[in-house]
Amino acid sequence: MLTWFGCGSENDGRLSVSGTVTLDGSPLSEGSVVFSDESGGSAGVGILTDGNFSLAEAGNSEGIQPGNYKVSVNSWIVEPGSVDEAGEIVDAGESRIPKKYNDPKTSGLTATVSPESRVFAFDLQSK
Repeated sequence: MLTWFGCGSENDGRLSVSGTVTLDGSPLSEGSVVFSDESGGSAGVGILTDGNFSLAEAGNSEGIQPGNYKVSVNSWIVEPGSVDEAGEIVDAGESRIPKKYNDPKTSGLTATVSPESRVFAFDLQSK
């Protein structure tokens, strides 16, 4: 698992945040984790690799601001809007996980980020 070190004024109060995502107890091989703020905007995104993620606010901004977040997870076999072998656009896509986890409003996943709480484990259920 990746861990970010350091804090101070150069990061504008952002805290390093990392964690794991499992599906029915097994690490989710790939995908993304998005922490969304109260207005629904993306506050931090982490790429999932072998079940592990670290969040970044933007490409060069490690970590996110302390606060309460709704969390969504995406892991696609076929991404919505992609083009298939026949050259057709795939509308719905095919998700590795139940689609309820793709939306922070329906995922049921939350996180409170603080100096004391920066590592999270999300265990998704297929049923």
